[in-house]
Amino acid sequence: MKNKKGISPVVATILILLIVIVAVGLMWRPIREMIVSTGEKTETNCILSDVEISQVSCLDNNLSVTIKNAGSQEINGIQAVAGANSEEEHIDLDVNEESELVFPVDEDTGTVNAASILGQEPEWQICPSSDSEYYSC
Repeated sequence: MKNKKGISPVVATILILLIVIVAVGLMWRPIREMIVSTGEKTETNCILSDVEISQVSCLDNNLSVTIKNAGSQEINGIQAVAGANSEEEHIDLDVNEESELVFPVDEDTGTVNAASILGQEPEWQICPSSDSEYYSC
């Protein structure tokens, strides 16, 4: 009769646990870096940026919108949207600095909304603002 020996269930369980721990350890670093970089983007981007519309005027169906950086960080551009029409300008605006956008509009009346633009080309990030103003041409 042959004497067959195998691994005891306790040793097999310990080996499986060690393999799982090593696998998790190898995968943890890239997963952690991905989680941290995603959290940093969200934290530093739109949360700290805010714009407000400080003035709206209309002349000959051209809408003039003055947008102020009301957030707590420098932004890299501004955007104004009125109906199907929009205009954006990629300039650095410090906190409390203003810039004016002028663009044609199709409608005589409507609402204009503002947004801040963050980042650099080609990865612009548009952060909508809750600020909007009514206009009438």
